[in-house]
Amino acid sequence: GYPHEPVIECVLYRTDSEVEAANKFEDLIELTRSTLPEWEGNRLNMYVAYFSSKKVTTLVDLNVAKSGDHFDVVLSVRPKR
Repeated sequence: GYPHEPVIECVLYRTDSEVEAANKFEDLIELTRSTLPEWEGNRLNMYVAYFSSKKVTTLVDLNVAKSGDHFDVVLSVRPKR
């Protein structure tokens, strides 16, 4: 499970296409890596990734979730354990 409830959680992108959602998710991972180079990324599976830094007590979670008949690319920010 997650360390704590999210402080911030928002849908960044919504689409009817799983392929399009996966592409946006990959774009977001690359953007995060380039803009936060000191953050370490861990990928749990095809649609879930986490980023964290030793300098801050925050965990950033990126994922693709199926919601009804569409797919959401979601960003969550939560405190680390």
